[in-house]
Amino acid sequence: QAANGDFWFGATEGLVRYRPPQSDPPIHITDVVSARRHGPVAALRLPSTAPLLAIEFQGISFTTRPGQLVYLYRLHGHEEKWQQTRQTRVEYSDLPPGKYRFEVKAVDRDLNYSTTPASLELEVYHQPVLSAIRIDDLHIEELFASFYKTYAERPFGSVRVSNDDPLPIETTLRIFIPELMRQPALQAIALEPNASRLVPLTAAFDEAILERRQSAAVGAEVALSFAAGQQTFSLQEEQQLTVHGRGALTWDDLGMAAVFITPEDRHVAALARSLYARFEAQLKKRATDGNLPLAMLLYEGLNAHGVKYARDASTAAAQGRGARAAIDHIQYPGELLQSRLGDCDDLTVLFCALLENLDIRTALIDHPDHILMMFDSGIAADRYLGFALDESRYIERDGRLWIPVEMTMLGEGNFLAAWARGAATCQRQGYTAARSTEVRDVWPEYPYALLPDDDAPLELPEPAALEAAFNADLAALDQLRATYIDRQYLRPLLAAPQDHRLRLQYAKMQIEAAEYTQAISTLMFLLQTEHEAAAHYYIGYCYAGLEEYATAVDYVRKALAADPDNEGYQRSLAVLEGKLQP
Repeated sequence: QAANGDFWFGATEGLVRYRPPQSDPPIHITDVVSARRHGPVAALRLPSTAPLLAIEFQGISFTTRPGQLVYLYRLHGHEEKWQQTRQTRVEYSDLPPGKYRFEVKAVDRDLNYSTTPASLELEVYHQPVLSAIRIDDLHIEELFASFYKTYAERPFGSVRVSNDDPLPIETTLRIFIPELMRQPALQAIALEPNASRLVPLTAAFDEAILERRQSAAVGAEVALSFAAGQQTFSLQEEQQLTVHGRGALTWDDLGMAAVFITPEDRHVAALARSLYARFEAQLKKRATDGNLPLAMLLYEGLNAHGVKYARDASTAAAQGRGARAAIDHIQYPGELLQSRLGDCDDLTVLFCALLENLDIRTALIDHPDHILMMFDSGIAADRYLGFALDESRYIERDGRLWIPVEMTMLGEGNFLAAWARGAATCQRQGYTAARSTEVRDVWPEYPYALLPDDDAPLELPEPAALEAAFNADLAALDQLRATYIDRQYLRPLLAAPQDHRLRLQYAKMQIEAAEYTQAISTLMFLLQTEHEAAAHYYIGYCYAGLEEYATAVDYVRKALAADPDNEGYQRSLAVLEGKLQP
């Protein structure tokens, strides 16, 4: 090759000269080296822990010997100015995480530059070392099979996870208890640099856990992992814990009993629905009876079924609040309907389940050494006059009248006796709303689960004995009301017939009880008194209740004549006149 770049070749007849055309020298990346040779790739991802990156390349020129080519290169994101070298290899070390673009051009001796640089797209991703993450302070509480649904939301333990790396790390926390779970529970956790977090542990457990009847030790696995490139790094801790069989609990919170109140249990539904269907015609006697007759029927149904109270002196509830951390056991309602023998908490959750099955709200009442229940009477608190019972027999809660019941009377007394005992206990202990927990309010926190169906049939109570007991309860309720009305109204009015205010209250009681004809008779005595306007108005109200709207309009007009500015009378008249329109 001549100095000007011509090539001379010897031939038989002389010399041949070849002069290459002027052209820009092409260039290619021949290899990328980092821990291993990757070859002439166009793009590459590398971990930040890679010790060295070397890029090898080669230009081609017919005018310049290979060793005489000059190369211009730069790494966008790391250096923006072109660097110069005659070497065909450049090296980088300790590149921080990020995206880069390497470019290189060849320059021949005639200062022809490569038309298109050779390039490499490079991404360096952060890869912390495994020692950068830690698991500490793993704590898993005892598990209770009946609360397996609760553990999906309410933590049953905790673990501290730490990141000692100077950069944030996206990790995954995995908890798995093989004997209790179908698959591991996973939590995505973003760990800040040089920081730690206390992570609550929750998990979805297999419903088969309810088949466990005894306490047993099981193993739990907790692992923390992170992905870096194509690799996943993980560390794991293991811990033994105790899982208690179904029915077990500690009385940390009164609302925990809601787990055992299972209105959809097959046996509960069969008993509640069959009793309702059989006695439906007898359940509605008085407008302000509300849910009382139905509660009586269910209670007497349990009595007729042979369910009885048996004191369990070893239970935590029986020992008082000081023993609330001890393990107690509650029978599920379906189990108790088969065994027919239970302590106060067993009987309480059973009665609550029966009432809830028929859409009657129930609540638990906490006492220092006892658990009571109460149910919504279905009567609004502002209709207490029509309820016509002594205030000591009910509890006002959330604008409703609630009936307390002492379930330990099962097998010993009728519903009226259990009601009286429950009311007396609340009076003696000084009931406050803070000591009661409505079951429906705590079901979201303590959801119930149905036991596996055992296919055992439920023997329903003998109809004749149940009907006699139910009718006796209804008669006793009527007598209770008659006694109250006699004491509260009739005797005082006999003693003081001019007590017009008391007579008006008596009439309101009759109206709230939908005893319209009796109320009209009572109100007639008030038409010539200072309560004339109210008497006319309430008589009109009674006739409206009897659907005699024309007569109702006449009496409300008379009320307005006596009290023309009464807006309530005016609105009622407009409504009643609308009833008369064709």
